[in-house]
Amino acid sequence: METNKQKIMNFLYQGNDEEYGYCDDCLSNRLLIEPRQTTNRMCRELETERKISRIQSTCHICKNLKISNFINTDVPVKNKNSINIVQTTSLAPPAPGDKWSYENEWFEETNISRKIRDYLKATGHEIIRFNDDKRQKGHDIEVIKNDIKTIIEVKGFPSKYYVGTEKQGKKKPTHPNLQAKHWFSEALLSLLLAKCEAWGEVTIAMGLPRFQKYEELCSKILPLREKLGIKIYFVDESGNVEAI
Repeated sequence: METNKQKIMNFLYQGNDEEYGYCDDCLSNRLLIEPRQTTNRMCRELETERKISRIQSTCHICKNLKISNFINTDVPVKNKNSINIVQTTSLAPPAPGDKWSYENEWFEETNISRKIRDYLKATGHEIIRFNDDKRQKGHDIEVIKNDIKTIIEVKGFPSKYYVGTEKQGKKKPTHPNLQAKHWFSEALLSLLLAKCEAWGEVTIAMGLPRFQKYEELCSKILPLREKLGIKIYFVDESGNVEAI
């Protein structure tokens, strides 16, 4: 039998999407955990265990601005049907006293771009463009192999913490999966425009760190990927690149 904590964890993971948060009241009502104070206590314990985050946000059910509970993306979740969902990458918090920098994270965009560039070189591609500066306009990587040009848009994964502001290193109030969707959409739109501009002359690809959110989004657009021949380059935490 599931414990109340397991019920909460499974619901937060499987309750539509990871960027949605749920307040204690709605969790208590939906999961039939009584009294409501029990849900509050369980959620605070789960936060202490770093399995969930509790952030002032709009609850996905009641739409009220309240303390809402979000699943942490690096936590294995098991339910009574023995489904084991494991996020193989982590977004560890900055260590106390450390001068944290997003650029040092393996999943930062430029770090991902460099791993993909090196992989492409090793597999016989000629690099004709490599954008080493995220602020610069233009496609991130352009390569040629066997007279076929490929345009690659690369995205990192959003940090849970503020980057490049006076709040740097402090936790953001929004879930990184929400921003990841926007980044994914931007990359996809850029690739579609490039394909339309030179339909028969280029192939298109996307480079991404291997996070479960990106894997889910890539699965959802599989018919489009097959129709247009969009390739995905996934980079894992160890720097390994897989082309799918």
